[in-house]
Amino acid sequence: MSMNFKHHYMLYAMESEVLCDLLLAIDEQRFVRLAMFSTRRSIPTAQMVLPLKIRISTQTGRRYLLAYNTTARKITRHRLDSIRAVKPLEREADYARYAAYAEKYAENLWGASAGEDHSIDRVEMTLRVTPDEYYIVQRLGREKRCGTIEKCSEHTYKYTAEVYDATEMMLWLRTFIGRIVSLKCSNTSVFERFRADIRAMAELYGGNGDAV
Repeated sequence: MSMNFKHHYMLYAMESEVLCDLLLAIDEQRFVRLAMFSTRRSIPTAQMVLPLKIRISTQTGRRYLLAYNTTARKITRHRLDSIRAVKPLEREADYARYAAYAEKYAENLWGASAGEDHSIDRVEMTLRVTPDEYYIVQRLGREKRCGTIEKCSEHTYKYTAEVYDATEMMLWLRTFIGRIVSLKCSNTSVFERFRADIRAMAELYGGNGDAV
């Protein structure tokens, strides 16, 4: 039987074994020793962590491990493509406690980034939705990774979220262009970037002969 692919990306091929080992460790609730490497270091480094979750960046598509680092005593993130090997260690009897840490940490994660200083960005987006377009509200509920939806009037709904890194939401927010009544973000650079994207699109499609 032959198989055809319209698009077939091999982005994750080199880290598939690492992912399998990490998922097995999560299932068995055991610590692992990670052999880490980078282009800046010729000698791999080792870290002992308790794997908790796998996250995918909404910006780059890279996959990350969320783990509890017993030395640093905090949740840490590790790019899967920087892990050379995974060695299983002893089981953790109180795994549920650490899993709860990861759940709490993930409440403000949109993708995989926690920003530079773990500060919180507050995003408020108000959408115009006509009575026959309730599927837009359903889509909000289905696709949001955190946050709340509030009906403001017969034709407007407000989505509010507090995330570590609002830049990870940009691609998703753009899909609502044309319905957005207002957009606010406590991180002004994110808001200005969004406005710059709108201006660039207006120049591209608005009749500016020099845009292309």
